[in-house]
Amino acid sequence: MIFFNSIKQKQFDDDVKSHQKTQAMAISVITQEDLKQFKIELLSEIRDIFPHFQLEKRFVRTREARKILDGISVGKLQLMRDKGEVPFTKIGGTIFYDKVQLEKILSNKSLSK
Repeated sequence: MIFFNSIKQKQFDDDVKSHQKTQAMAISVITQEDLKQFKIELLSEIRDIFPHFQLEKRFVRTREARKILDGISVGKLQLMRDKGEVPFTKIGGTIFYDKVQLEKILSNKSLSK
């Protein structure tokens, strides 16, 4: 009986050691640098899969909006906002414009000239 208990204890000890070893191997530290590298690799693979897909910004800030609207002045853009001619969204202190809407406004203005 003592021999049987000794074998069971040895098997139990081996199982515990094996489990501990497995647990130790399962834990790994992921650094910010690892995440940045993963992001770069993931985006690269996505671009390879979808080569014609362009990630384009839909919303632009005032500087880009002025360029889209043929370089209008800051004051003119402000006046258009005040009149409701240009839709915009303000988040915090930053104003964003929908690029698609700006292009529509530009095409309508050039048609009306």
